Amino acid sequence: IDTALATLPGPKLRIWVAGCSTGEEAYTLALLAVGHNREVEIVGSDINTGSLGQAQRARYPVSVLEHIPRSFHPHLMQDDLVVEISSQVRRLVRFVEHNLANPPLRPQTGFGWDMILCRNVLIYFRGSVVTTTLHRLSQVLVPGGYLMLGASEFHHRFSKEFVPVRIAERIVLQ
Repeated sequence: IDTALATLPGPKLRIWVAGCSTGEEAYTLALLAVGHNREVEIVGSDINTGSLGQAQRARYPVSVLEHIPRSFHPHLMQDDLVVEISSQVRRLVRFVEHNLANPPLRPQTGFGWDMILCRNVLIYFRGSVVTTTLHRLSQVLVPGGYLMLGASEFHHRFSKEFVPVRIAERIVLQ
């Protein structure tokens, strides 16, 4: 993800984290964007309103620190039990309720998304719903943009709308 963030063109990146759960991935993207000095619009969506509430609180167990590089620690406030994402990083991300079976979200600015992360979500869908969802996602991804799926989701057949590419030892769809 870091390599993709660094290589995408444009002054402002638009990123959608579909199926964001409690928000860790969306905040990680925001931290990476800050590290690359990139302007971003990040939207995390999920069907589970309880998970979205936790994402908006931006508070996680202190154990998450072992997975976060030290260079990002200045953007985190911690006590003995909890780590909280700084307001500087939180303002880069917004969370919305959305069902991927419905028409896809669009960014507030620009034509479409530069990057969509939909990792480990499609495994819960049946074949025809996966096909429809992938087609819908392709319609809101800018030309040259990236769709990132979970490793277990690459068994699906992808239409000619997507081309697999390798970025930093990972296959993504473009």
